[in-house]
Amino acid sequence: MKRRFVPAEDVIGLNVGGRTFTTTRDTLCKERDSVLAVLFDRNADVGGGLPVDSEGNFFLDRDSRLFAITLNYLRTGTLPDDMPRSDRKLLKAEAEFFGLRSLAELLEEDTRETKYRFAVMTYNNNFVPSSFMGSAPEGIELFYFQDDCYKSFKDMTQVLTDMREHGWHPVLNIPASNVNGRIVFCKDV
Repeated sequence: MKRRFVPAEDVIGLNVGGRTFTTTRDTLCKERDSVLAVLFDRNADVGGGLPVDSEGNFFLDRDSRLFAITLNYLRTGTLPDDMPRSDRKLLKAEAEFFGLRSLAELLEEDTRETKYRFAVMTYNNNFVPSSFMGSAPEGIELFYFQDDCYKSFKDMTQVLTDMREHGWHPVLNIPASNVNGRIVFCKDV
């Protein structure tokens, strides 16, 4: 594999929200009409007057966690598959701030196509999970089989923890009265 030499002046240090990043001018200028391309273009005043921290890194007062995703998008053209919908909305705002049209368009399409799955779990008057209305979410079990019958082996706290670990979030609780209570869970698909 042939290595590509990157001249020192094309290696850019950034301090974004207190976290440092090192990247190349080519990565930052991938989208020619973006704010980043304007700031770090070879033919412009590098950094475009951005403040510099004590280490000589250009300072951007933005969310470093979202910038890491943005930078990886510029490098690879892809986004993490498991990124929550709330982060996608925040990332879209960052893409618009930096003028990264392709990323903003990708996130616009993505948020329009987001679908949800719902699961409804019932519980008795003692707040013990009893069943799912419909099929149980994959990986979630409420009972085990012993002595020719099903027995409950998890309390509500354990079940709620399992649901959250599998990406399910409670959105509605209908308390038990004369009938079983219900918790409605939602998951982005």
